[in-house]
Amino acid sequence: MFLKSFASMICILFSTHVFATESQSLEGSFFVSPEYYIDPSPDEKDTHYRIVLVGQSAKELYELMNVDVKIDHCTEAKSKTIGKMQCLHFESGRGYTCHFSIDVKNQEIGFGLAC
Repeated sequence: MFLKSFASMICILFSTHVFATESQSLEGSFFVSPEYYIDPSPDEKDTHYRIVLVGQSAKELYELMNVDVKIDHCTEAKSKTIGKMQCLHFESGRGYTCHFSIDVKNQEIGFGLAC
């Protein structure tokens, strides 16, 4: 009896923990562009879905990145980068921002914004 009750309690606690996480709205913007969007050639096609997160969504992604903080040479903000995904923390009150792109055809994460 005790074992059955204990197992039931563990199942309830586990399911409560798993389902306690709720989805939240994203803050930010996106645009579709060629891979080299700053000065694309006329024949380049749109291939990348570029995402810029700001606010709480960017802060949570920044905190999730388990890497050393460095200073970004373009913005002088605190920066965390994994692969080609970068998040910035601006201590001057501008908060957090993250940027990256999705190469839709190749299903790969790419750089988001140029310096």
